[in-house]
This record gives sequence, structure tokens and C-alpha cells, in this order.
Amino acid sequence: MFSSIRALVPALLGGLLLAACQSYSPRPLDDAAHDREWHARSVNDAGVREFAAALSQRDTRPRRYDPSDGLDLEEAEVVALFFNAGLRRARLEAGAALAGARHAGEWENPELNVSAGVILASISQPWMASAGLEFTIPISGRKGVERDLAFAEHEVRWREVLALEWEVIVDLRRLWREQAAHGERILLLEAHIANLGDVSRRAADLARAGELAGTDARVFEIELLQSRIELEDLRAQSREQQSALRGLLGLAPAAPLRLNLTLGASLDRRADGEWPPVSVARAAYSVAEQQLRLEIRKQYPDLRIGPGYEMDEGQSTISLGFGIPLPLINLNRAGIAKARVAREAARAAYEQAREEAAVSAELARLRLERARVARRQVEEDLAPLVDLQVREARQRAEAGDFDALLMLEALKSLREAKERVLQTRLHEAQAMDALNALKGPTFKPKDNK
Repeated sequence: MFSSIRALVPALLGGLLLAACQSYSPRPLDDAAHDREWHARSVNDAGVREFAAALSQRDTRPRRYDPSDGLDLEEAEVVALFFNAGLRRARLEAGAALAGARHAGEWENPELNVSAGVILASISQPWMASAGLEFTIPISGRKGVERDLAFAEHEVRWREVLALEWEVIVDLRRLWREQAAHGERILLLEAHIANLGDVSRRAADLARAGELAGTDARVFEIELLQSRIELEDLRAQSREQQSALRGLLGLAPAAPLRLNLTLGASLDRRADGEWPPVSVARAAYSVAEQQLRLEIRKQYPDLRIGPGYEMDEGQSTISLGFGIPLPLINLNRAGIAKARVAREAARAAYEQAREEAAVSAELARLRLERARVARRQVEEDLAPLVDLQVREARQRAEAGDFDALLMLEALKSLREAKERVLQTRLHEAQAMDALNALKGPTFKPKDNK
């Protein structure tokens, strides 16, 4: 009976070990399924609406999501945060770091040692056998520090996700302003072409009547053709920017999308806020601190202990043994020295990020001030003067004194002045966006646990 039980014990142990192990099942890539999912994405998806509602709960400013009348900038930010491929990947990678952190610092598996032998001399019971089970008891406290280190590393990954989310929003705002300015630039050029067309037809009539030289009339045709070529190029650039916007939003190139583009921006008046790279650098410093703690703990040994069984010449012996390395020679000096220097490097990286944030804020403030001054000068000084020049040139032409070069220069100056107004408005919005970017997201981060 006892022999049957002894024979069953190894089988039971083997079954328990197999039950504790996880199995592998392949999950091959499916391009067709991904393409279907990608092309089926829509700003009206229920998932986007649920995400928008959850985001508004942790946002410091009210967010409304209603894509039925087209997307405004805040609604486009929601879509980008939900669908953007880079953010989806970064969140999953941070989740992998969290999954690993939850199992960090676990005890090591016990070690089973078995040996058998035979005595060559002629004796009645020549067989020898021994077995031992050894456990490592983490008396050094290293396992707890390993767990703290793993969670600190996950914190860095999580902060990197937040920084990437904010980077996507900053990029979206930049593309949004550029596309809005591009649309207004197209309208300005279309108006310029319309003005040129009217004057060109009048110049052609005067040339046919012999009241204007053909060379003077031709300058309008040349300018008109050049403007039309430029207009087609601007429209092509606009289509490229729309494609880039779709990509940033995580939508397929052919996805239906209506954007309510606006060029204007407003300053974020929050007193608090932090540039995400600063928070990433702070989290990285915590990792360096935990790494040094771990290297310090590695000076101290863990206890190895376990029972043993031995049979020699028919005599059985049960024992309990233990072992512990003596920290006399190698006190992990190399690991500790390296970790100390790495901590100072992490401190320097954090201080660098803070300094860069302060310098960037000052540069953005100066750019905003310069853009406002330039806009005021163009709108208050240059634009009225150009309008007067065009008006007087038209009055002279209506009075019968048609000066081709004067009229052409007046129309070109009018377009250039309006372009300058548009450019200063764009620079002002970009400077505001740059200042806002340095304050970080308006929404609170999602719980990373």
C-alpha cells in the first residue's frame, strides 16, 4: 500500500506543476480584420461618445461632443485621443509594464535536488539516494524594493503615455491652425483672382480699342495665370493637410470628415499645470532612487533553507539545512557606484526639463508679444494705406486714367497686406498654443492602476 502511495506522489506533484503553468496559444496578425475595423471608424461611434463623456468628468473645462454639425477643435481632440494609433500602442505597452509590476518581487521557485548512486563494494544494500528541497527566504528586503522599482518604472511609462497624449493634441492644434490659415489663404487668393479678372477684362477692352498698349494689358493676364497656378497648388496642399489630419485622428484616408476650422486661439489662464516632459523626468528620478535602493539591498544576502532526505546502506536520514552568502568580499560596490551616478544623471535630466520649460515659456511669451505688435501695425497702419491706394487707382481708372502698372501694384499690395494680417493672426495663435502646451493637459490623468 505504502509503495503505491509513494509511486503516486511524483505523479501528483507533476500534475500540480502542470496545472500551475500557463499555456501558449498563437494569435496571428489579421490584416483584413484590421482594415475593416480601421475603415469602419467614425466620429459618431458609440465608443467615442462614451470616451468623451468620461473625459469631460476629469477635465477642468467643459467639453461638449456633438459631431453632427462637424468637429470643432475640442471635439477633434477627443477623436484623436480615442483613435490615434500611437496612443493605442503606448497605452498597451504601459499596460504590459503594469502587468509585470504586479508580479514583481515574488519569491523564487524552490529548488529540488535529487541524486542516486550505488556502492561498488559487495554489500547487502549498495544503493544510495538523496533528495533536498531548498527555499530562498528574502530576508534582505530585496523583493519589496524590486516591486517598488517595477511600479516606479511603470509610472514612467504611464507618464510617457500622458506626454504622448498631450503631444498628439499639440500636433493637432498646430495642424488645425495651419489648415485654417490655409483655407483663408485660398479665399484671399480667390478674391485676388476675381479682382484681377475684372481689371484684366477692362484692360483687354482698352487694348482692343487702342487706348492701352498690349504689353500693359498682358501684365494682368500673366499675373492672373500665375495666381491660378498658385491657387491649384494651395488646394493640393490643403488636401495633403486634410490627409495628415485624418492620420493624426486615427481615421482612414477616405473616412468622411467635416471640420469646423478656426484660426483663433485663447490663453490657458490656469495658475497650475506642468509640462509633461517635466513630470516624466520626475518619475524617471524616482526610478533612479529605487534602483539605488535595490543595489544597496543587494549587499545583504538572502537565506537558503530546506529539508533533505538521504538513504545510505539502507539507513534513512532526514535533515534540515540552510546557507547564506557571507558579505565579506563583494559588497556590490560596482552596482551601487553606477546607481549613484545614474541618480545624479536623472536629477540633472529633471532640472534640464524644468529649465527648458521656463525658457520655452519665455520664448513663447516674446513671440506672442511680437505677433500682437505686428498684427496691430499691419491692421492699423498698412492695411488702411493699401485700401486707399486701391480705391484711388480704381477712381482714376473710372475717370479714364487707367494706369496698368499702378493698378497691378495696388492689387498685389492689397493681397500682400491681407496675407500679412493672416500670417500675424496665425503666429499669434501659434504662440498662444505654445504657451498653453507648456501648462500640460487640462484634463486630469486617468488612474494608472
